[in-house]
Amino acid sequence: DTEVLITDATEEKSEDATLDGISKEEIEASNAAERMIEMICHDKIRITDKETGQLRRAKFGDIAVLCRNKKECNLIEEALDARGISSVSESGLNYLDSIEVTTVLSFLQIIDNPLQDIPLIAVMRSALFRFSAEELAWIRTCRDGRFYNAVVAAAEENKKAADFLAVLSDLRKCAKYMGVDELVWKICYELHYFSIVGAMTGGALREANLKLLLSRCSDYEQGTLTGLFNFMRYIEMLRENERDLAPAKTITDHSDAVKIMTIHKSKGLEFPIVFLVGTAKKFFLKDVQRSIIWDEKLGIGLDWVDTRQRVRFNLPLKKLIESEMLTSLKAEEMRLLYVAMTRAKEKLVLSAALISRENKWKTTEYNDDGKIYPALADKILCMRDWVLGAVLKHSDAGELREYAQRADILPTCDSSHFNISFAGNRCGLVPKAAGDEDESGAQTEYLYDAKDRLAYEYKYSGLANIPVKMSVSELKRRRMPEEDFSTGLIKSPAELAKGLNEPTGAERGTITHYVLQHIDIERTESQSMIEQQLEEMVKRGMISVTQKDTTDATAIAKFFASPLGMRLKNSKKYEREFDFYMLVSPKELGEGHKCEGADDVMLQGIADCFFYEDDGIVLIDYKTDRVGKGGALKRSEIYKLQIEYYARGIQDILGVPVKEKYLYFLNCGEAVEM
Repeated sequence: DTEVLITDATEEKSEDATLDGISKEEIEASNAAERMIEMICHDKIRITDKETGQLRRAKFGDIAVLCRNKKECNLIEEALDARGISSVSESGLNYLDSIEVTTVLSFLQIIDNPLQDIPLIAVMRSALFRFSAEELAWIRTCRDGRFYNAVVAAAEENKKAADFLAVLSDLRKCAKYMGVDELVWKICYELHYFSIVGAMTGGALREANLKLLLSRCSDYEQGTLTGLFNFMRYIEMLRENERDLAPAKTITDHSDAVKIMTIHKSKGLEFPIVFLVGTAKKFFLKDVQRSIIWDEKLGIGLDWVDTRQRVRFNLPLKKLIESEMLTSLKAEEMRLLYVAMTRAKEKLVLSAALISRENKWKTTEYNDDGKIYPALADKILCMRDWVLGAVLKHSDAGELREYAQRADILPTCDSSHFNISFAGNRCGLVPKAAGDEDESGAQTEYLYDAKDRLAYEYKYSGLANIPVKMSVSELKRRRMPEEDFSTGLIKSPAELAKGLNEPTGAERGTITHYVLQHIDIERTESQSMIEQQLEEMVKRGMISVTQKDTTDATAIAKFFASPLGMRLKNSKKYEREFDFYMLVSPKELGEGHKCEGADDVMLQGIADCFFYEDDGIVLIDYKTDRVGKGGALKRSEIYKLQIEYYARGIQDILGVPVKEKYLYFLNCGEAVEM
């Protein structure tokens, strides 16, 4: 029977265990490895022998694991290695990143130059010298500066540190006249590292990797560039260019090893038993989502950007090309799924990882033929949802339908059979439960009393309340907390222009500012001219009819007819919606903040309007507050701080004095000089 192995990787929040920091791909890989062990060692599944044609017990060499990408290949390989199961992979784990090779290379680094903290600590922490975290922490306290200096200081009273320094010193002396291959030989054999890695999980492969490293070092010494320094430069160059060396194994090396490869690599091959993992991997859509895309038949598709309004639009041609690319991409994914499912000669295991928020497969609907509606299948973004959506209707999928809460689905009878099983986190990846004690009863080894720890207060906690960047409006609210204010708009002016709902009071203000920003000042002689401009804005799609009707053309005309408005119209140069940034001291944010050690805050402001006269700048800030005659002066007090920062920012940036500052209240038609 075909198996569907479902890994429930939903995080389980409980008092004694969590799955934090463990990906669903890791759990799925471990569950797949556990299922292989059950299949071979406990179920004792039988397959047809290729040579004799007779049934025989399956072995690990009969299993092939197909993955979506090389990262998943590596996860499966790690899961199998952790259980002592031999495996061979088309990709292989990165040779230079394998623990045995990394340790030797780190040793060579500190032989060349011991004043490198990371490789030095890596060697001391490795299985060669086995310094514990506590011992390394104590060494760190012996002297400031480089860790090597701390080790030298610690060696005066610690035998283990002294022995390590003696070994390192001997190897550094040997490096003066020995080649790199001889140094690696001394590390592997005289320090018994070869025997140490042989006792680890996957020891045979680790030994082979060290032998291969020894052989490569020997080949390197036969070239023109020799010596330890040049060899380490060569390794560093490989890492910088993200290149690697081939590991010490190939597909033909092990007849009884699980074969791991990508689906692409499996084309044309067949295996007795196939595990398909990584079906929950989302399709790669980045190529479709780029700003500029192209199709060999349809041409180039790109976004149209309105730089003035800062709005991006998808053009119809781009949407058409996106649709074609998505169709092609999903067709290719379906072909890959078909390839993967037809590589198995006798046994297929489909692995699928689930988390609670991934529910699209549960909402699958079927047509009269019992097949998934094409429109729904087209919206699916991973192989898992295709597979589970199809299997959900099978007569063997009762437990799956119960899990999906789809009692409405009527199962169909089919000659095929499925074995659907759920596996949680049975792979032993749950971190140690809180409160567990180690063998030495380390619960009592606290440096401080629990009460002192809980009462500890971080010296610079006040800095958490100081932002890196804030607006002038937010600064005003911090400094004047008693003011009643509305929260910021969720919608942008461009989005407001598309709406047909009645604008709120806050949205009315935004629309009015938007109109004043784009209105032609030369055509504001009368109210009728302003209304004509509003009609033009509607025709150009800048505002809606509803928003035009809520704009007070009378108030706008009254402003341009006022002495302040006439000065604006007669000025030679003016700016509207002027965006600026300035640095302010954190002490200006208001009292109650611990500002010691804090950097300056980036303050952002947008000045509604200002114009130039011979002796300076005149700043205008429009207000749509509902105030009557005589109320403008009192209302202006709450905006005093805001307009002061506007004037300060404009003056600092432009280098021109702001000689006058005004608040103009459109509702009552009054200008208040600040």
